[in-house]
Amino acid sequence: MLYRQPVLPPEIVHAIVSRVVVRHLDDVLVGPMSALNAPHVDGSDVETGGPVAALLVVSCQFRQATIMILANALDIAISRAGVWRLLEKPLEKIEPVRDFLAARVVHDGVPEHIIDFVLTAKIERSPVLSVYAHLHVFEETTANPFPPISVPNAEGEDHLTLTLEVVYDFYESRLREKYDECPSVFQDLFHARMEGVFARCTATLVYDNLMKLMEESWGKIYELSANILGDPLLISGDELEIHITSLTSSIRHLPEHEQLLRSTWTYSMSVDAAIGESRFEDWILLFSIIARWTSRCKSMPELLKAAQDAEDAFRARLARLRGEDVPRDSDHRAVLSQEVAGGSSEGTAMLEST
Repeated sequence: MLYRQPVLPPEIVHAIVSRVVVRHLDDVLVGPMSALNAPHVDGSDVETGGPVAALLVVSCQFRQATIMILANALDIAISRAGVWRLLEKPLEKIEPVRDFLAARVVHDGVPEHIIDFVLTAKIERSPVLSVYAHLHVFEETTANPFPPISVPNAEGEDHLTLTLEVVYDFYESRLREKYDECPSVFQDLFHARMEGVFARCTATLVYDNLMKLMEESWGKIYELSANILGDPLLISGDELEIHITSLTSSIRHLPEHEQLLRSTWTYSMSVDAAIGESRFEDWILLFSIIARWTSRCKSMPELLKAAQDAEDAFRARLARLRGEDVPRDSDHRAVLSQEVAGGSSEGTAMLEST
C-alpha cells in the first residue's frame, strides 16, 4: 500500500522555512557564526550544514520552499529539473559580503574598507546582501569619526571628498531602495537596524559638526594665547577676548541646537542613545579641559563657567544612558583634574601670564 507524503498549506511552509533561513543567514553574516565572531567558520554551513541543510531533506515541499527563499535572498537562479537545486553555491555570494562585514581596518583615520566600497561598489546584486553591506557602512562611519579625505578615481585624480555627510547622502537613498526590494521577512529583520543607523547618523551629523566648531574655536584661543605670551605685539588681547566670548556663546547655545534636533526627532531610539557613549565622553573631555584652564583674561571666567555647566550636564546624561547614578560635581572633578593636568599644565601656565 502506498502512502503519500502529507502536504502542508504553502503559506505555512513558507512561514516556517523563511524564518529559519533568515535567522541562519543573519547568524552567518553578522551573528555568532559571522567572520568577525567565528573566523574559523567559512560560511559554507548555509548550504551544507545546520538548519538550512536539514530543511532541504525534510520533503520535496520543504526543499522547494528553502531553495526559493535562498534564491530570492541571494539572487541565485534555480534549476527546477527533477530535484530542485540552486545554480550557484550560496557561499560564493555570501563569503565576500561576510568578509566585508568583518572588516575593521582603519587607514589615516578612515575605515579603509569604506573607501574601497565607494570606489568599487563591492556589493552583490542581491538586495538582501546589499542592505547588510550598506548598514555596515553607516554603522562603521558613525561609530568611527574620521576627517574628510579625498578619494582618487580610476585615473588617480581626486574626485570625491569622503565625509560622513557624503556617506549619508550617497548611501541613504540606495539603502532605502534596496530595503524596499527585500522580501518582507528580511524587511522585518532589518527594520530596527535601519532605524538605529539613521538615528545615529542624524545625531552624529549634528553633534560632530558642533564639536568640530568648538574644537577649532578652542584651538584658536590656545594659539592666540601662545602668540601673546611669545610676542605681545603680534596680536592684541582684544582679539583673544572676542574668541573667548564667541566660544562661551557657542557652549551656552548648545541646548538650542539640541532642542531643534529633538523637535524633529522621529525615531524610537532616544537622542542620547543615538549620540552614544563615546561621543559623550569626547564632549566631556573637551568641556573638562576648557573648564580647568587658568587665565587672567577678563571674559575667561564666563567661558569656564559655561564649560563646567556643560560638562556637568553631559556627565549626567551619560550616567543616565548607562543606567548609573548621576554623579555629583565633587565625585568627578578630582579625577578629571588629574586626567587633564598633564595635557593642560603648559597651556595653563601660558594663560596665567596673559
